[in-house]
Formats: sequence, C-alpha cells, structure tokens
Amino acid sequence: MSSQFTLTWRNLTAHPLRSILTALAITLGVAMVLAATVIGEAANQQATAVSATALPIDLAIAARDNAPFETAVLDSPLIQSTLSQLHIAAQMKPSGRNLEIIGTELPLYAELYRPELANGRFDSAQHKRFPAAANAIILPMTVALQNSLNVGDEITLAAEGRQITLVVAGRLKLETESVIGQTATAFIPLAAAQELAGLPNQVDRIDVVLAADANLDEAKSSLSQQLGPDLIVSRTAVPGSANFNLIIIQAG
Repeated sequence: MSSQFTLTWRNLTAHPLRSILTALAITLGVAMVLAATVIGEAANQQATAVSATALPIDLAIAARDNAPFETAVLDSPLIQSTLSQLHIAAQMKPSGRNLEIIGTELPLYAELYRPELANGRFDSAQHKRFPAAANAIILPMTVALQNSLNVGDEITLAAEGRQITLVVAGRLKLETESVIGQTATAFIPLAAAQELAGLPNQVDRIDVVLAADANLDEAKSSLSQQLGPDLIVSRTAVPGSANFNLIIIQAG
C-alpha cells in the first residue's frame, strides 16, 4: 500500500500543472452535475406551484375603454360559472383615504383568485358574526392598520356624493396588496359597489369559467353570436392557463 501511495504521489508531483488541471476539471464536473440537479428540482417545484395557483378563468368580458356595461346573461352549456366585477374609485370617511374598490361576488372571487387573508373570511355570509354579506368589505392590511380597523368594525365609503356603510369582514395579507405607488384595493359585494357608483345592473368585467370538456374555439364562436356585433372576441395569453384564454371586449 505504501509503495502504491508513493508511486501515485510521484506521478502527481512530477506534473503539478497537469494534476491541478485534472483536479479542477473533476471539481467543475461534479459542481455542474450538482447545479443541474438543484436547478431541475427548483424548476419542478416552481412548475408545481404555478400549476397549483393557476387561475381557472378561461374568458373575460370587458369594455374596450373599461366603461361599465349592462350585465350580460351568458346562457351556454359550455359555461360552468361567471363572476361579475365593477371597479370604482372611492374614499374612506372621514380620513379621505383613496381606495380602488372591486365589487364582486366575494366567495366566488376568493375561489377563483385565491387572495390570502390575515384574518376574517371572504365568505362572510357563512360567518356567525356576519349573517348577511351585503355590507361586507375586505380591506388591505396596511389600510386597516393605518385606520385602526379590525374585523367587525364599520367603515364608510364615499363616491361622487353617495355613501355606504360596510363592516370589515377580512383583512388581506401584506404581500397580496398593490405595489407601492398604486391605490390600495378593497373588495365589496357587487350590489354595494353598484349602489355606491350609482350604476344599477352595471359591470365592467365578467370572468367566465368554461366547462371541463368545453372547446375554446367553440366557446368563442358561441359567445360572439350571443353577445352580438357590439362585442369583439380576441385571444390573449394569460399566466396560469394551459391554453390561450379569450378576452371578449366590448367594441365602440
């Protein structure tokens, strides 16, 4: 054994540069294999996370200029469910804090978009403290903290001379809020938003979830015929969808 070690050592020291380069090559080779393994695992985890959080929304109906339009009744066996929304600007009273308000069906919105709450819940209609969800509001955590608002507290919103009083049903986690420089977004029931905006039966977006066996091209053709010539249908890629989603945009 000693003679073998001695011979090996002589061979290594006889050509030091070659020995160093060989050692470096082996080290780099092992490092590359390990890096490829780590990157591959990370990519798999990211793909799994994206798949788990993918929005199940297939179609979105919106006005080209974002103006509100009459709620459309979408009657098709290709459609599994729809989610109407109305976006308005409002101010908190008496602080005057500006808020972007999304009026929608809160439980269904939570199911489709999966916002994270620090406390409270979107499906406030089923909460013992909120026997009716008609006056619920979901606030960003920063807005709630700045105004000392907890779940169960009342808040008054104003828009263009109209006011409504709501009850805080939940507070969003900090990481789900709007980025710095944008107006914070809060969620209220669609009927409350329509009342605050003075726009009964008006929406500015309808999300559509198709049936599992529905064909996108067939859905596009069917909805185009149903919605009439004032609406155009275009395709767009939406993150989190396995297919190109459709956006139905009101023309004019």
